[in-house]
Amino acid sequence: MKKDQASNVVERQVQDLIDICPHCGAKAHIIKLWNDYHSFENGNIEFYVIFRCKPCKKLILKTCIFEQNSFTSDENVKFNGWDEKFPVTFDDELSQEEKKYIPDQVLSDYQEALKCKSIGANRASCSMFRR
Repeated sequence: MKKDQASNVVERQVQDLIDICPHCGAKAHIIKLWNDYHSFENGNIEFYVIFRCKPCKKLILKTCIFEQNSFTSDENVKFNGWDEKFPVTFDDELSQEEKKYIPDQVLSDYQEALKCKSIGANRASCSMFRR
């Protein structure tokens, strides 16, 4: 399929999307606010879609990939599925009960380390975890 057809596929996929919100953890209807794409040199296309969670009203970014058929020079992409969701959630987030017993400065460093890790800044997160 061509780029405009790929855009139509994304539009159909996100019309009535139900997903788990990384902010509030609710399985809810998320509303598409905006989308765009980036074409890579190898012909692959990555679509970026911003959603708003209905219950908590926070923003979510999801990406999906369309891969170019490497056996043809014509534009011929195939839907490869949803790739990533941001913000990334971690299983090691602390509960409210645990947060009561941690000094504010330590908790602040820990939460900053989680943010660094969620965007792939691994050296920064490692440094913050050591603090």
